Amino acid sequence: MKVGVTGGMGSGKTRVCQAFSALGVPVFHADEEAKKLYEEDEIKTWLSAHISEKIFDHQGQVDRQKLAAIIFSDPLKIKLLEEKIHPIVASRFGHWYQAHRSQPYVLYEAAILFETGRYKQLDYTILVTAPKDVRIERIKLRDGHSTAEIEARMQRQWEDEKKIPLADFIINNIDWPDTLREVERIHQILIQKASKNDFPDFGKSL
Repeated sequence: MKVGVTGGMGSGKTRVCQAFSALGVPVFHADEEAKKLYEEDEIKTWLSAHISEKIFDHQGQVDRQKLAAIIFSDPLKIKLLEEKIHPIVASRFGHWYQAHRSQPYVLYEAAILFETGRYKQLDYTILVTAPKDVRIERIKLRDGHSTAEIEARMQRQWEDEKKIPLADFIINNIDWPDTLREVERIHQILIQKASKNDFPDFGKSL
């Protein structure tokens, strides 16, 4: 089975994925795969031509902070970048998935799983949530961004209230021991569903 994991900035979805990984579940980190693409010459050439020549550092590498500053101030450039990057990441997930098909289920982690409609190609989804003020403080500690910068980026993502009806499982990640117990509970449910071939009708193969 293909199971998506998503959550707003600072929700802790990556840490939740690490907990699943500790249980032996393979995890494909879509956002990290997208970042790796920025190191490829073909993508750099495309970025220079379609996004900006100003996003590169002195060594010719993509400065992700400069890239973020440009695309988050221009919705058209965000859309253009997503239309370029997402199909490549999807293709790489397809190859990765084939290599892990012997597992009961795999996880596909992505920040904007619902916003892009990608969830429709997965069998189940897990939404990681946390109060907005908690998420903002986590991001401040992690990245050093200001509240204004964080809220500007959060606007690109749907509010949890819009995502909750689309999710099959919800993990409210505030107290880590509670989160770990919920991860274990969901893991057992998914293992059971996989053993019974309990796939929802909307799941699509890649």
